[in-house]
Amino acid sequence: MHKSMWISLGVCILLIIVTIMSVILIGTDTDNGMTISTYESFQKDKAYQMKLHGRSINQDLLEEMQTAYAKIPKDIQKYSTTEEYQIYARPYSAVFLFVRDAIAISALEVSEWKANEQVFYESYHKRLEARLEDEAYCLTENEKTYWKEQIEKLSFPIIFHYKEAYQALVDAMYTIALFISITIALTLCSCFSEEYLQKTDQLILCSKHGKHIIYWAKVTAGISVAFVVCFMITFVTFGTAFLVYGTEGFDAVFQLIWADYPYSFSVGEATLIAYGIVIISGIMIGAIVLFLSQICKNSTYAVGIFMAFTIVTMLFTIPQKYGIIADLWSFTPMQFLSVTGMFGIEPISLFGQVAPTWKIVPVGYLLISIIIVVLGKICWCYKKK
Repeated sequence: MHKSMWISLGVCILLIIVTIMSVILIGTDTDNGMTISTYESFQKDKAYQMKLHGRSINQDLLEEMQTAYAKIPKDIQKYSTTEEYQIYARPYSAVFLFVRDAIAISALEVSEWKANEQVFYESYHKRLEARLEDEAYCLTENEKTYWKEQIEKLSFPIIFHYKEAYQALVDAMYTIALFISITIALTLCSCFSEEYLQKTDQLILCSKHGKHIIYWAKVTAGISVAFVVCFMITFVTFGTAFLVYGTEGFDAVFQLIWADYPYSFSVGEATLIAYGIVIISGIMIGAIVLFLSQICKNSTYAVGIFMAFTIVTMLFTIPQKYGIIADLWSFTPMQFLSVTGMFGIEPISLFGQVAPTWKIVPVGYLLISIIIVVLGKICWCYKKK
């Protein structure tokens, strides 16, 4: 396990660094008819955003953005290649992206749009409430009331912040979770199965501590390794993102990243919550892989079963109309560990109380981990008999 862990972890860390840095280091962009590197383009956009950093998205800023976008020719589809966009509109592109997501307006429609701070935030407020009536979410009246209360807690006008590091971290969360799952599976798959391969299982089981202490020692070591893997990968992910994009923007409202989510917290808080849940899911995955290693008695079978289930949960989605089955499916790691999965508006209702999924699902992950470990202990004792 020692060798496989470091090889898997090393490959995983390399892939993470490449994944985060490739966004700005690979490729080219156009600037006033000239071809520039993606990194140069990023630096230019960062400079524009830093000039707006700390400004309220109020009447003045909305008018500036609208005036700039009104200069874009209306008869050109790929407007970002025009000189007018590069000179006038691009400095306000980050603000436009929020406005677009908040009230569902296109760049060309902005030229006809009359900037009005009060109307804009009223429209945004109404759009958030309108989503609650979407039949696809199957929300109860109690759940709608909960979200309406959360919408009322949002503070307007929103303050613009440069927050690209946190944007990158949230966007990469799904990929990071997948890397963690694969690394843990490859690392722990032989924790129990190796003794069967080496024909030492009966010797271990017949030893003085074979029934209890050895099992808990293996499980403790396995879970500890899963935690270390999660922590190291998360540390490298955050370090790479902050090195490339900077640390600014922790206090930016989460709506600047995900305008459709009606909950009041910052992008920094949301990111810490998200990766905390990723780490907890890694612990659960560790417990699952250890259990599979024990009952399959073969590391290949253990990894195969785990990866098959992971791929299935990645490829298929169950509609909300199927109730509890759809909910449980949506809580599997590869369904849940994404911005749309974790920060969706389908809450969890228990005993008349409503809470967002990110408050309840990690508790469920820990409970599942405990249940699997206890079940593994029962199987281990049965095998000892």
